[in-house]
Amino acid sequence: LITMGDVAGVGPEIIAKAWPALNKICRPIVVGDPEWMKKAILLVNPSWDIETITDPGKASPNSNKISCLKIPTAELSDVAKCKISAKAGQAAHAFLINAIDLTLAGFADGIVTCPLHKEGLHLAGLDYPGVGPEHSYLKTIGRAEYGAVTDAEGSAPATTCTVTCTPFEAVRASKSPTVSTFGQLSSLVRSSSIVTGPASETLPVFSTSKV
Repeated sequence: LITMGDVAGVGPEIIAKAWPALNKICRPIVVGDPEWMKKAILLVNPSWDIETITDPGKASPNSNKISCLKIPTAELSDVAKCKISAKAGQAAHAFLINAIDLTLAGFADGIVTCPLHKEGLHLAGLDYPGVGPEHSYLKTIGRAEYGAVTDAEGSAPATTCTVTCTPFEAVRASKSPTVSTFGQLSSLVRSSSIVTGPASETLPVFSTSKV
């Protein structure tokens, strides 16, 4: 499944440009708005057809025909290209959530998401940090809650954990017996141990402090 992303952006055109190549490697189905997909087809190859479907199982795409699974959204005909829009943001979110649900239900093997516009999602009322494909879904199904913090609040925990990075060759060249092989260093990283040495040396320090 290929979600159209923000219809006012480059998503529909990316899909149209890539369509012939996509058909050689998979059975692609677009999840989005057929009318906006038609606009993109006119820019790439007006001779192509578009198949509007409501059931992904009935799609029959080929290199000259784009199958588009129509997702009910607000009317998108008045959305302007290259303009941030709450309607386009809400639609992009709806395309994505429906694609995820269909994939989890076994109708598809995977999802590719065309570009979303975070400001458009924000205007649509999706006001939570880090909004993106994974976060959108987790928020929607109630598996995660999101809150906001200031830059100062977010960076404060970093003061409890100090990491000094030194090229491994420089560490191995030092006289400290603590780290002598890359394997030992890797083990220390995996176990979050603390590497110590004389105060005059610069060695990696890994802290297990909770932040």
